Amino acid sequence: MVANLALMTAPGMLVYGLGGALLADWLPPITNSFDFALFGAAGLFWPAGIPLVVFALKPLRSRWHIAMYVLVLLALLYLWAVTVAAVVHLSLGHVVPMPEVNGKRLELDRSSDIRGPDANNNGIRDDIDAWIAAQPISDEQQRAARQSARTTQKQLLADLSNPSSLQNLAEESAASVVCLSNVFEPDYQKGLDLSAQLEAITANTRNRAKQYLAYNRARSGSSGRLPEGNTCEP
Repeated sequence: MVANLALMTAPGMLVYGLGGALLADWLPPITNSFDFALFGAAGLFWPAGIPLVVFALKPLRSRWHIAMYVLVLLALLYLWAVTVAAVVHLSLGHVVPMPEVNGKRLELDRSSDIRGPDANNNGIRDDIDAWIAAQPISDEQQRAARQSARTTQKQLLADLSNPSSLQNLAEESAASVVCLSNVFEPDYQKGLDLSAQLEAITANTRNRAKQYLAYNRARSGSSGRLPEGNTCEP
């Protein structure tokens, strides 16, 4: 059972990674991007399409030069990977709901700039500020959400060559997670879910997701403790 799961997950990670990367700037953000259920589904469906692609190209194999045949075959297999990634993302992904603002569905900023627009210079992208303001939560919970969003934005913009700065940011991140979960007491999970949604909509483009992964790789192997007491900013 474990071996079969591994056989599906390994190619699934490749398929979802390659296909999802191409679609990252268009697909809606999800909170379970690294869920093994996504990889397993991709690993199950993508190989199933290989015989169909080979069969579809069979009449052309004798007419084309082998190099042309292989090139088209690889292109179609990649297109199939993109299709599988999109279907898995939309069907199994936990899509972050977009609220309505001024009668219109909120659209996230998808510019190439990692920082994005921040008109009031509060350290949070304007679209994420609007997303938080539209949530049906208390003022205290919104302040905690903004603290979390501000910290996540800092992680995207962090100097990865500065270990001291990264450590301080990790401590700040832990404080924001504790704060956001505590303001939803006793239903701490709501705060954790909101934190995951903020993470997803912050790293909502290929460039931003790439930078966020780079930050997490830079912090890989480090350890720390969750702070106790009131960790919310005044």
